Amino acid sequence: MKSFTFGLAAVVAFVSASAVPALAVSPLDRVDRAINAIGRVGLEQLDTFSVKGRFWEPDESHRAGGPPLHVTDLTFETTRNLATNAARISWVRDYLVIPWPRMNSYTEVVAEGVGFVDGNDGGPRTASLQTGAAQRPMTGIRLAATTRELQRTSPALLREIAKNPSALSAHPDVRTGVNAAPRCDIRPSWPLSL
Repeated sequence: MKSFTFGLAAVVAFVSASAVPALAVSPLDRVDRAINAIGRVGLEQLDTFSVKGRFWEPDESHRAGGPPLHVTDLTFETTRNLATNAARISWVRDYLVIPWPRMNSYTEVVAEGVGFVDGNDGGPRTASLQTGAAQRPMTGIRLAATTRELQRTSPALLREIAKNPSALSAHPDVRTGVNAAPRCDIRPSWPLSL
């Protein structure tokens, strides 16, 4: 009788579990998991950090629908000071194929709501300048885009979201093939100035 009762209880538990959908994970739980994965204490104490990376821009071509070319190799180094809300991004863009191969090296600096560029960033005004070109202010649109990307990729964003859980809302997981990646929407009511 003992084994029958255990078996019956196991079947009831299995049927109940399959009939009732699993409890959804709250958006704040997802943020907490991300913070724990990074390291909660380290993230809370984080003031400055540096990131180095390399990538290339794929599938560019000289004409629409033309064959994809490996056109550019890019390396960057970003140094952030979260305490003073400042960033320095050093870029090296090695254009390999375009009508004239060239190397552009420049640095973008953003602090206190203003930004400037030092070096040859390849824009129309600076295409003929050498790497040691004079510093010049960022245009408003460039400053806005750079600031937005710095905010969006900052680990401090997790800290701010954890302090303001009302900014989170549930969203279905993002499916890529058979895999699912957790997702939640962020609608901050505070100004993003990380």
